[in-house]
Amino acid sequence: MGLKTKAAKTCYIVAKGIICQAPAAQVCWKTLKQCIKDIARDELPSLACKTFALYCGAPLTSVALVGSFCDPDTFRTLKTGSKFVVNVVASPFTGPAYIADTCLAGVETALFDEPLPILGKGPFLLN
Repeated sequence: MGLKTKAAKTCYIVAKGIICQAPAAQVCWKTLKQCIKDIARDELPSLACKTFALYCGAPLTSVALVGSFCDPDTFRTLKTGSKFVVNVVASPFTGPAYIADTCLAGVETALFDEPLPILGKGPFLLN
């Protein structure tokens, strides 16, 4: 006896995605605030700005670009090097999602009669 409504499944996936990304989002938020303070004090280059650019800026930009310009068929045409770079850059976001998908598969099967993964198959953004 599981929940089979589309709305319940969608709400669950959205909530699980938000919870999985909370640690990365917290790091990004704190480093962004510190970076703004450093810019206001003319303390550049600062560690907070470098951390934000590398940890938050690059993954968010890569994920947004790949998500907006590529579909599953287009993913296959990407070169191995590009796939590797995207997977490494997106790992702060895809790692927690993969762990949650793996750990909660049994609970999701009991509740919804099927697992509801955030990612596709595997721990990477591009397989």
